[in-house]
Amino acid sequence: VEFMNPVYNQMLQIFKIELQEGHVVDARYFQSHPDSQIREVVHDLLSERFEVSENWKRYKIFVPKEEDRVVDSVYSNILRIKYQKIRKLIDLKKDELKHEKDPERITQLQIITMELARAKAAFASPLGIVVS
Repeated sequence: VEFMNPVYNQMLQIFKIELQEGHVVDARYFQSHPDSQIREVVHDLLSERFEVSENWKRYKIFVPKEEDRVVDSVYSNILRIKYQKIRKLIDLKKDELKHEKDPERITQLQIITMELARAKAAFASPLGIVVS
């Protein structure tokens, strides 16, 4: 997996290195990291985006918190990352097809593109994305 955000990539690399050395990395590790960009990103990711009004609590209107939905959030975000990766691969294969002259390679690229399109549709469905 590769993120478009360079700080996320840096955090992933740190996580991999620490895991290989047998260390478990959690949010606290990154909150106290020497790199201020990493600390800032972690703060943004961990902070509550919204605060529920006291009136809602008084009328017993319950809103699930982020930590209550973490498993679903992680799953859907992994699907989104894979979906975006597949979209990029399809674009790359289409570009290759435009410039390819060898008929066998063209057939190969078409088959790959079709398989990627099927995978794209499979990832799109649980995300609620309509693929045409």
